[in-house]
Amino acid sequence: MVRKLGLTRSQIARIVGDDPEAIRQFERLFASEDATSTELTTVAALAELGAYLPLAPPITGTPAVDTINFARFSSFVPTLGRMGWDAVSETLSLGLDGGALLRIGFDTLCNVGNTSGATLTRGTVVRFVGVTAGNVLDVEAFTADGTQSPNTVVGILPEDIADGEEGYAMVFGILDNVDTSAFAAGNTVYASSTTPGALTATAPALAVRVGTVLLVSSTEGQILVRAHNGAGLGLAAITAPAGGATIDAQARTAISAIIARLQQAGITL
Repeated sequence: MVRKLGLTRSQIARIVGDDPEAIRQFERLFASEDATSTELTTVAALAELGAYLPLAPPITGTPAVDTINFARFSSFVPTLGRMGWDAVSETLSLGLDGGALLRIGFDTLCNVGNTSGATLTRGTVVRFVGVTAGNVLDVEAFTADGTQSPNTVVGILPEDIADGEEGYAMVFGILDNVDTSAFAAGNTVYASSTTPGALTATAPALAVRVGTVLLVSSTEGQILVRAHNGAGLGLAAITAPAGGATIDAQARTAISAIIARLQQAGITL
């Protein structure tokens, strides 16, 4: 079955750009024969993708725009500088450098610089250690072993950052495509006390909560990042002892952790 395209010049311009010669060539393409259903499908796809094609001539000056309608694709593939509708999150998403993605209204990111001496990989919990000349936070992997203040935790990296390079840290939002196979959905994840930058579902004595697991997968896992870095003592609960045999040991552990937290805050007992 065939039928006429019936495209106007404005519709063609959306596909090929505002180039008179290109528009005329497109009109001639279907001037002598009808379009098949396959051709119509192709043209419809091109029309949807027209928002991503460069316009000629480029827009200059400061044009006023009342509204912008974004095509609601079934899937949005982010690239640097591309903004589109994310059907999964139902919001606009912006592709950033290094493969990072910013969901408008959902995610909060900040610029950071890697001064750790090695590459910091995607999913690493980081803390700030200073500020560069460009007003960018210098970061390194964080370890919750009591030697580093939890108040310096920034968030989790949504991309790999080579040593000496700048990138992004996610302060709040949904981190995609990370390995969460060691956890269960709904697990609260903490900064590890033994492996710099790693996550654990077991709260250390100095518990720094950094997120909640949303999706379990070795390659497509998701974590809701919500760094909680210092409001509370971060202690495991003291359980009721059996016959009074363990309360002293648990109390000593709790007191030691409290003292460590006070010393980190600059209070000497």
